[in-house]
Amino acid sequence: MKIKSEILKYIKEVGDESEWKALTWALETDPEIRDIGRRIVCAALKYDSGELIVGPRHFCRVMRKQLERCENNGNPEEGFIDQRGNFLDRKEAWAVADEAGQIIRRCGGDENKLYSENLY
Repeated sequence: MKIKSEILKYIKEVGDESEWKALTWALETDPEIRDIGRRIVCAALKYDSGELIVGPRHFCRVMRKQLERCENNGNPEEGFIDQRGNFLDRKEAWAVADEAGQIIRRCGGDENKLYSENLY
């Protein structure tokens, strides 16, 4: 999975790889965790190549650091990822977040398109 390899690469540079491996193992093997409903976990940018850049918010410090190392040019699609690393565009992400009860506030221009501000 492309997102997993990108996050592992980032964690090797700035964090603890064992924490990521433990989280990945739990998500893939523990039925109590694996079988929970789908949830939005973070903002993401997706390039035509399939490369994903992730962070707490679009174009935050975490994303900008990844973008410095990114070889893709052009305009990425803005969206989010779920707890399984699947990319969702803003409309798909809205439906998932709404179903999961994650939308805690509305913001201008969010008619059925998810923005980070809707989540916290």
